[in-house]
Amino acid sequence: MSQHPTINALKHRFPICLFFASLFTSSPTANANWLAPPTGPAISPTGTYTIYYEYTEETYNCTATYLEEKPAGASGWLSITDSNGDGAVTFVNRPPGIYEYRTHLECEYAAGEDDIVYDRISDSIFVQVGQTPTPDPMDVQETYNFVVKRGDINSDGRTDFFVQRTSGGDPHNGVIDKLFLIQTVDGSFASDLRTTADRNVASSWPIATTDIKLLDINLDGSVDLIIRGLQSGVAPQIVFSSGQVFEQQSPGILAIDAKLVKLVGELRSFYLDQDYYLDNAEWVPGYSYDEWQEECEFIWWYQSPEWICTWHLETVYVPGYWSYDSFESEGVAIAKAIEEIVNNQNGSFEDIIEIFEQIIKVIIGNVTGIGCSPRPDDHDGQGTCVSEIVSQLFVRLINALEEDEYHGRPPGTFRVTGRLIDWHSGITTGWENPRYHTALEYSLPEDGETVWYSGLPDYWPLPWTLVGHRNAVNDEPRNMITLGTVIPPFSKQFTYDQLESANANYCDCLEYSPSPTFPVVRPDKYNSNGYVNGLIQYINALFVPMPDAPDPSGNYPSIAPGWDKFVPGSYFD
Repeated sequence: MSQHPTINALKHRFPICLFFASLFTSSPTANANWLAPPTGPAISPTGTYTIYYEYTEETYNCTATYLEEKPAGASGWLSITDSNGDGAVTFVNRPPGIYEYRTHLECEYAAGEDDIVYDRISDSIFVQVGQTPTPDPMDVQETYNFVVKRGDINSDGRTDFFVQRTSGGDPHNGVIDKLFLIQTVDGSFASDLRTTADRNVASSWPIATTDIKLLDINLDGSVDLIIRGLQSGVAPQIVFSSGQVFEQQSPGILAIDAKLVKLVGELRSFYLDQDYYLDNAEWVPGYSYDEWQEECEFIWWYQSPEWICTWHLETVYVPGYWSYDSFESEGVAIAKAIEEIVNNQNGSFEDIIEIFEQIIKVIIGNVTGIGCSPRPDDHDGQGTCVSEIVSQLFVRLINALEEDEYHGRPPGTFRVTGRLIDWHSGITTGWENPRYHTALEYSLPEDGETVWYSGLPDYWPLPWTLVGHRNAVNDEPRNMITLGTVIPPFSKQFTYDQLESANANYCDCLEYSPSPTFPVVRPDKYNSNGYVNGLIQYINALFVPMPDAPDPSGNYPSIAPGWDKFVPGSYFD
């Protein structure tokens, strides 16, 4: 994935070279007479610095050399005026960012009746203005606030939008800070930084009533924006952050259109039930038909060669087959790649990541281990970590499209959420036999703050111990999908108070097993699924699975092994 140079990489990659005397020859020669790159500081804390470049005056067939600049995220180069032609340009109080510089020369020569114009362009150098910002952790980024304003910045009669971060973080930390969504003739959007003057104008536009959800969908460490309600008839938009410090331009905008909704719905069903595509494929029956077939043979007739042909009816059989044409092709491709992995064929998780990149149209971030780390039962090392990335890609994309009124997390609701756990361990045999870690989640009605409760293993020392957690990292909503709703028997506040008390009173004393009911029942061991179901039983609540979601207590009891072996209420008293 391309990214801006680090501080070390900002140093000049080429030494200063003299202009060759043959620069102004009558015709260009490949790899000859190249321009030396400019020189300047690799970093400027104050934003005041000087760039030096090889200045030459205009000749009969070449312009004067000139300096060009491109700020990070800009789409084109700007020519910089060197008023006295001394080959030095001083910049004063530049705003923080990374600036790219190069030297440019335009020449022409006569070739017959035509004049041929050609360019000579030097290699670039980079200057970083300001100190490198430290990206905030994800739990801090999720507290950022944004506002969307509407207007028409380019006077084309179509509504444009100005996305502005109003609080949280350094404006250059890779998360969207100020950005235009320019509406095109077909209704899609393109991102643009435009000028400081344009941004100042847009800051006074009226506010658009939108719903903004923050979620790092492409796993690059920076939250992306899911914006709903931009305008009547306009689909929700996913606006990706750059994930690169000093890069404020968005690498892509994805419309949540009917095709994407259908695809993600299918992926959600497949994520929860790996037989989804097979069970819902359409069987196209075989058939037969008769057709005339010609048969010819070569014979000698009275010492003369002759072709003799005859015709006859022959029955042709066309076998039946399973058709996946009703599904979105990207989802079928992901399912096929996972099937190949499960069957130890040629599939790889990297193949699946590439398909996800085709879906969201931006690069997936750190596929070498973001969000996962080897566990004591991880015998596959890096491979398991990358498989966890694939699981997170499923979950992030599914969560990005979940509506609050259906799958989301509106204030005052209790939910059971699930996260696919390591399927390469000795417990889980593959995608055809998934296992989930579950948590009980509650969204506080007064401010929408989300809290959740679960049991996780204390890996060391042996034996592992089931420990009750409130707001454990493995239960972060961005890593979980909704499995069902919990209906409390009394008021929500009373039920919440019971949960708080039960979680606080749990003894952290039961022995842990990833799957206490598989392959044999272990009466002295419990896991996270038993802990969550124990809490539900303790508060006398009812778990109702979401439509089409596996029910760990009913249709899919194996999806959360240990769910049916819940922690007894005495351990919460």
